[in-house]
Amino acid sequence: MRYAAFLRAVNAGKFNSFRMEDLRALLRAEGFEDVRTYLQTGNVWLQSGEADPEAVARQVEALMPALGCRDVAVMVRTEEHLRELVGLDPFGADGGTHRRFITFLREPAPAALPPHRELEVVLARPGEVFSRLDKNVRNVSPNAFIESRLKVRATTRFWNVVQEMYGLS
Repeated sequence: MRYAAFLRAVNAGKFNSFRMEDLRALLRAEGFEDVRTYLQTGNVWLQSGEADPEAVARQVEALMPALGCRDVAVMVRTEEHLRELVGLDPFGADGGTHRRFITFLREPAPAALPPHRELEVVLARPGEVFSRLDKNVRNVSPNAFIESRLKVRATTRFWNVVQEMYGLS
């Protein structure tokens, strides 16, 4: 089965830094096939005989210490699920006035998100939150807000990155 894996907190600071080439080699050595990465922020396409996305997430997480990483959560979606998300495109045309995000949750959200003064939640699903910020707002982290309020592990990507990544599938 084909999966998209989104690694949380990699290559974003002094911790959990590694080359995507090393990640691809490690995943291939562990039996994953057709491994491809997009950008340097832990966006991975891979093929696995495993039918359960959560099991794939746990397998990838277990490999991260071999790259010198600690506390890396992995959110995995099937290619079909990602196709559905890209097809939703809940943002519509916003005239380029907002930065648009999708946050992948490790587990379904246990509650609704409270309102935020600057972050607009456009659509919340059990495993994903689509949100946006005015382009002039720079001090708000959608991921930090969502993780702290929902008490679940998550990773956030710019919406255009996920669209482009899906285009590579």
